Amino acid sequence: MNLYEIAAEYKKVFEELSEMEGLTEDIINDTLSPISKDFDELAIIRAKHYKNIEAEIDAIKNAEDLMYKRRTILERKSKRFINSLKDAMIIREKNKIPCPYFVIKLSKGGKSVEIIDENKIPKKYMNEKKTYTPNKDAIKEAGGCEGAAIKDVWRLTIK
Repeated sequence: MNLYEIAAEYKKVFEELSEMEGLTEDIINDTLSPISKDFDELAIIRAKHYKNIEAEIDAIKNAEDLMYKRRTILERKSKRFINSLKDAMIIREKNKIPCPYFVIKLSKGGKSVEIIDENKIPKKYMNEKKTYTPNKDAIKEAGGCEGAAIKDVWRLTIK
C-alpha cells in the first residue's frame, strides 16, 4: 500500500468505528494503531527518501560550483597558453608547424584598433553618446589617426 491508500483506509476505518456504539477510545486506538503504524513507517521511508534526494541535490550543486571554478581556471590557462604560443610564433616569424596529429597555423586575422589616448582622437572618429567613445571602424577605414594605432591581429588555429 502507498501513503494515500493507507490514509484512505485509516479514514474509512475511523468513520466505521465512529458509527459503532459502545466502543471505547482504547478499542478505537487499538483498531487504528496498525494502520497508523503502517502510515508512519511509510511516511518515515518517504521522508528518508526525500532527505536523500535533497542531499544529492546539494552534492550536485556543490559539484557544479567546483566544476565551474575548474572550467574557468582551465579557460584562463588555455588562453594564456595559446597566447604565449601565438606570441612566440610571431616573434620567430613561424607561420605553420605541421605534425601528425594537427597543424598549427598562424595567420593574420584582419586589423583591430587599439586606443592609446582617447582624448587625442578627433571627434569625427568618435561615436556620439552622452560622452564620446572612439569609432574603431571609422579609425580603421581611415588607416589610423592621432591617439590610435592600427595593429595586425594574429589568429592561431589548431586543426
